[in-house]
Amino acid sequence: MVKKTLDLIGGMSWESSIPYYRIINEYVKSQLGGLHSANKGKEVVNRIILGCTEIPLLISAQDAEVPLFDTSRLHAIAAAKFALNQS
Repeated sequence: MVKKTLDLIGGMSWESSIPYYRIINEYVKSQLGGLHSANKGKEVVNRIILGCTEIPLLISAQDAEVPLFDTSRLHAIAAAKFALNQS
Protein backbone atom coordinates (compact mmCIF):
# COMPACT_ATOMS: atom_id res chain seq x y z
CA MET A 1 0.00 0.00 0.00
CA VAL A 2 1.30 3.47 -0.91
CA LYS A 3 0.92 6.04 1.84
CA LYS A 4 0.23 9.64 0.83
CA THR A 5 0.02 12.73 3.01
CA LEU A 6 -2.45 15.58 2.61
CA ASP A 7 -2.46 18.90 4.40
CA LEU A 8 -4.24 22.20 3.87
CA ILE A 9 -3.12 25.78 3.34
CA GLY A 10 -5.76 28.46 3.60
CA GLY A 11 -8.51 29.95 5.64
CA MET A 12 -8.58 33.00 7.83
CA SER A 13 -8.04 31.00 11.02
CA TRP A 14 -7.62 27.43 12.22
CA GLU A 15 -11.36 27.29 12.83
CA SER A 16 -12.08 27.78 9.12
CA SER A 17 -10.02 24.66 8.30
CA ILE A 18 -12.03 22.39 10.62
CA PRO A 19 -14.73 21.48 8.05
CA TYR A 20 -12.09 20.50 5.47
CA TYR A 21 -10.22 18.27 7.92
CA ARG A 22 -13.51 16.71 9.02
CA ILE A 23 -14.49 15.87 5.43
CA ILE A 24 -11.04 14.48 4.62
CA ASN A 25 -10.84 12.42 7.82
CA GLU A 26 -14.36 11.03 7.40
CA TYR A 27 -13.54 9.96 3.85
CA VAL A 28 -10.23 8.34 4.87
CA LYS A 29 -12.01 6.50 7.69
CA SER A 30 -14.72 5.28 5.29
CA GLN A 31 -12.04 3.95 2.93
CA LEU A 32 -9.50 2.56 5.40
CA GLY A 33 -11.50 2.07 8.60
CA GLY A 34 -10.05 2.39 12.08
CA LEU A 35 -7.83 5.23 13.18
CA HIS A 36 -5.25 6.82 10.88
CA SER A 37 -3.05 9.86 11.40
CA ALA A 38 -0.23 11.55 9.51
CA ASN A 39 3.33 11.55 10.77
CA LYS A 40 3.82 15.30 10.41
CA GLY A 41 7.35 16.32 9.58
CA LYS A 42 8.35 12.89 8.33
CA GLU A 43 6.55 13.07 5.00
CA VAL A 44 7.52 14.76 1.75
CA VAL A 45 4.93 17.05 0.18
CA ASN A 46 4.32 16.12 -3.45
CA ARG A 47 1.16 18.16 -4.14
CA ILE A 48 -0.48 21.26 -2.67
CA ILE A 49 -4.23 21.97 -2.65
CA LEU A 50 -4.99 25.69 -2.65
CA GLY A 51 -8.24 25.33 -0.72
CA CYS A 52 -9.12 28.99 -0.24
CA THR A 53 -10.11 31.44 -2.98
CA GLU A 54 -7.46 34.06 -2.21
CA ILE A 55 -4.47 31.70 -1.90
CA PRO A 56 -3.89 31.51 -5.71
CA LEU A 57 -3.44 35.30 -5.61
CA LEU A 58 -0.46 34.79 -3.29
CA ILE A 59 1.25 31.73 -4.78
CA SER A 60 1.67 30.49 -8.35
CA ALA A 61 3.05 27.38 -10.01
CA GLN A 62 6.36 29.20 -10.50
CA ASP A 63 6.64 29.59 -6.70
CA ALA A 64 6.30 25.87 -5.97
CA GLU A 65 8.42 22.83 -6.67
CA VAL A 66 5.35 20.56 -6.62
CA PRO A 67 2.00 20.67 -8.48
CA LEU A 68 -0.59 23.13 -7.15
CA PHE A 69 -4.33 22.49 -7.31
CA ASP A 70 -6.37 25.71 -7.40
CA THR A 71 -9.79 24.61 -6.15
CA SER A 72 -11.51 27.78 -7.41
CA ARG A 73 -10.26 27.06 -10.92
CA LEU A 74 -11.09 23.36 -10.66
CA HIS A 75 -14.64 24.12 -9.48
CA ALA A 76 -15.15 26.69 -12.27
CA ILE A 77 -14.02 24.19 -14.90
CA ALA A 78 -16.24 21.47 -13.41
CA ALA A 79 -19.23 23.86 -13.41
CA ALA A 80 -18.62 24.78 -17.06
CA LYS A 81 -18.30 21.11 -18.05
CA PHE A 82 -21.50 20.30 -16.15
CA ALA A 83 -23.37 23.17 -17.84
CA LEU A 84 -22.15 22.16 -21.31
CA ASN A 85 -23.21 18.55 -20.79
CA GLN A 86 -26.68 19.67 -19.68
CA SER A 87 -27.46 21.69 -22.84
